Amino acid sequence: MRRFLKWALVAGVAVLAVALLAVAAFELTALIVERSLPEVADTARFDREIWKVSRVYSDDGVELAEFYRERRSVVPGSRVSPHVVRALLAAEDDNFYEHEGVDWLAVARALAVDVLSGAMVQGGSTLTQQLAKNLYVGRQRSLVRKVREALMARKIERTLPKEAILHQYLNLIYWGHGNYGIEEAARFYFDKGADRLDLGEAALLAGLIRGPELLSPVRRPEKARARMERVLLQMQRDGSLPGGRQTIAFPRVHGKRSTRAELSPFGVDAALAELYRTVERGDLDKAGYTLKTTIDSRTQEAVNEAVASFLPELHLAFQTREDAPESSCDCLVDDSLLPGCPVWVRVLGRTGQSKDGGPAGVLTDLAGRLAVIPGDSLKLPDGRSLAPGEGTWIRGLTTREIALASPWLTEETVVVPLIKPQLAVVVMEVRTGRVPALYGGVDYRYHPFNRALTARRPVGSTIKPFIYLAAMEELGLEEDSRVDASPLVLKGPEGRTWSISDLHDRGSPIPVREALAWSSNCAAVRVLRDLGTDLFLERWQAWGMPELDVRDQSLALGSASLSPLELASVFSVLAGSPCRPEPVVLAEATRSDGSSIPLPAMACTGNPPRDLAGRVRRMLEGVTEHGTGRAARIDGLSIPGKTGTTSGGRDAWFAGILGDLVVVVWIGSDDFDPVEGNSGPDTAARLWRAVAERITATAPRLPNVASAKSGPAME
Repeated sequence: MRRFLKWALVAGVAVLAVALLAVAAFELTALIVERSLPEVADTARFDREIWKVSRVYSDDGVELAEFYRERRSVVPGSRVSPHVVRALLAAEDDNFYEHEGVDWLAVARALAVDVLSGAMVQGGSTLTQQLAKNLYVGRQRSLVRKVREALMARKIERTLPKEAILHQYLNLIYWGHGNYGIEEAARFYFDKGADRLDLGEAALLAGLIRGPELLSPVRRPEKARARMERVLLQMQRDGSLPGGRQTIAFPRVHGKRSTRAELSPFGVDAALAELYRTVERGDLDKAGYTLKTTIDSRTQEAVNEAVASFLPELHLAFQTREDAPESSCDCLVDDSLLPGCPVWVRVLGRTGQSKDGGPAGVLTDLAGRLAVIPGDSLKLPDGRSLAPGEGTWIRGLTTREIALASPWLTEETVVVPLIKPQLAVVVMEVRTGRVPALYGGVDYRYHPFNRALTARRPVGSTIKPFIYLAAMEELGLEEDSRVDASPLVLKGPEGRTWSISDLHDRGSPIPVREALAWSSNCAAVRVLRDLGTDLFLERWQAWGMPELDVRDQSLALGSASLSPLELASVFSVLAGSPCRPEPVVLAEATRSDGSSIPLPAMACTGNPPRDLAGRVRRMLEGVTEHGTGRAARIDGLSIPGKTGTTSGGRDAWFAGILGDLVVVVWIGSDDFDPVEGNSGPDTAARLWRAVAERITATAPRLPNVASAKSGPAME
């Protein structure tokens, strides 16, 4: 017996020693592994570095755009409903406040199941382990990953308080439909912030975590309801259900985005261009910026509606040009459409199903050869499908072959209308430079080039008011001064000459006011010649105007180039501004922590002669009353404005003053094809009128428009 006890004691000591050695070995291994684990981020670092969505808003609070790698908005615990925490712990980790990061019994059970099944099939993770997996060690199913996850969870628990762990978890995890974090989940599913979630909504969201797509209340409401009821039952069992047992109705699910990306994509681009003067481009889709623009949603809608109503007329005027088909034949090489090359396509009819069962298509005359464009790819800018006999410009986006002389395609060719002509519209407040509406071109998805912001085109006759303004300031020219408007020959460099004449012959000499109303080229050239190009440019610079790229007498004919946005700021001088305001589209910018991003202060440069500018403005009323801009006239409103066309009819402008707003429209082709004839100055003036009439309808929200009936105050 003694011998047995002795051996039992020895065996017990040996087992204890082995156990102690095993524990020591485990702790040593854990210590070594833990040293290789990432550092635990505190709340401040987590909030700063986690990817967050940046959003852009209109001046009146409409969401215009969002940019993200993961759609997430970080919120503190004070902005999360208490129902969320109770439901989360009941659903995922009811022992959260007792354990130290790992429920070892649950881990052992999961490991046993995995070993018996020969695969990684079960979890058993606490909230802290889920945080470790999603934030630090990855989601790979392996034994090594599970060990690292457990050790990382222990490290997190030793570093962070429980409330910080909850904060990171709630703001990190995926909730389905592209939403990360509790705030974005609340916004998407219930159209409210996380602080306003009620008990049923909180239970529904807590139930989604294990399978946010499989349990989606948008796609599978019955599964979501069953899961929500299980969470509520668990809350009742653990005593966390307020008021005890009760019936909770299934919440009404919103399941939509509030972003109106189609409203002002070019306005968003302009705002981002201003932001990038201060912050790095790569930060936008992860930093969680909130950007407030000067865009007014109703004014922008008015511009969009005006353009949409005008596009059929504009497109028809251009597509009937006789030379259209011949100009695109070079785009076909060896039966292939060259990438990026514009091609004229005329619809002949529609085909049935292709021989390989593909979709029906449009049978077309593509640059004089038969081709099929699949589906409904060919549409006019206003969204209408082309009817037989109608044509449009397209640009191939791939180099896939077109099946010429055949009623089907071997491969689908992606095509997009090449809008010709294009257009831009700018609406700007005279005294502040704020831009309540900006339209940079037709079909942003395929043509994102922002013509309003960056397309510098010859301004044509819109520069003439400033030639007369300089002459009034320097030469004492008066509105009734008579100037020679007879034809003349202009000499240029290298002995070149240009014959200058007027489209509208009003006789000669004529008063300055008539020369401006009828846009006399001859009168403008002579006034600039008397003034001197150098002196004009000196006055132009003194008024704070943008730098011009032309410095000779062709300035009088509008050979210098400006963007529509620049021209709007230039015309503000004639509309009553004491200086030329720099256009502003980005009004405010804040970081995710609420701190402001410094933006340049509103700039207003130059010192134009305001009394003389007011006199020029009154002369411009004659342009719309009886001159070249009659198509822009609106009954009951005073409309000072100026038409402008350029050499060869490549650009058509109208810049007009609508109360305390300047509105500029431009029509032209990106490839500088002419837009003369039906697409000339009258078309630009008609588009301007369509825009102005719709803007005027928003006068209750833009009181400054009302002053168009009497003209802006001249201080």
